[in-house]
Amino acid sequence: MGTQWGVDSCERADHTPYSGCGLSNQTLAWYVKNCYFKYPPPADNIIFWARYFSPSQCGVFDLESHPGLEVQAMRAQAIYSIMPVTIPTDVNNGTASQGTADGNAVCQAVTNMIFGGVDDGTCVTFPSTNAIYLYLDVEAGINLTAAYWGAWNNAVWNFRTPDGRYPYWPGIYTNANGSVCSVVASGPHAGNVKVWSNQPDPGCSGSYCSSPGPSWGPYGCSGITTSMWQYGIYNPNNCSRTCCCYSGFPPVDLDQSNPGTTETNYMLATC
Repeated sequence: MGTQWGVDSCERADHTPYSGCGLSNQTLAWYVKNCYFKYPPPADNIIFWARYFSPSQCGVFDLESHPGLEVQAMRAQAIYSIMPVTIPTDVNNGTASQGTADGNAVCQAVTNMIFGGVDDGTCVTFPSTNAIYLYLDVEAGINLTAAYWGAWNNAVWNFRTPDGRYPYWPGIYTNANGSVCSVVASGPHAGNVKVWSNQPDPGCSGSYCSSPGPSWGPYGCSGITTSMWQYGIYNPNNCSRTCCCYSGFPPVDLDQSNPGTTETNYMLATC
């Protein structure tokens, strides 16, 4: 156990060209791992990457997007774990039927990646635990209804893969405010849900724009395990407050895991 560091993005890990630190025309994964986050020292420890799966409002990681190129770019930088995230368009004020559909859709998207065969000689598979947390992205200002959350949660929990497993567990990305926490705490499987918190967002300082980052200290929901903290947020529209005030900041957010667990054991493994 111990804190692990990673990033999340809508952008592909194999996107080019990125230049810096004496090299040019490199992938985003290379830039993140070897250039930007190496300063200030110590050198970065990024070992996982959170990517969006359908249904999503931003760039997705799926069989139609040549995911093998992304897997290759990650693995070339010793990033071997992918954390699935989803941000459906109808999560705001969503209904139970929408929650069921969206939950089944993200499970199917992840399942397709595992059983469909990733291209370019790479693959993604189950971790050693055979359990994968899927995180529903609930941004600030979104009204997460109990009906939607309960249905999405149950759809994820009850999804059966072709080999007879029930491997998916519900997680939620949120700013851990009162309304969202209340919905999660009163919803199904609350004891098994994990929270990925994006608060506090301390703003621009060297320790918050690097990996390793700050000491573990996210806000969370009472009675729910906080598994991840997005402590450095890319926000080009508000560079006075967040880490993008650094020149050349790449389009990724910085994350760290709960030091009491080994969260990469609950992510997709690349191979």
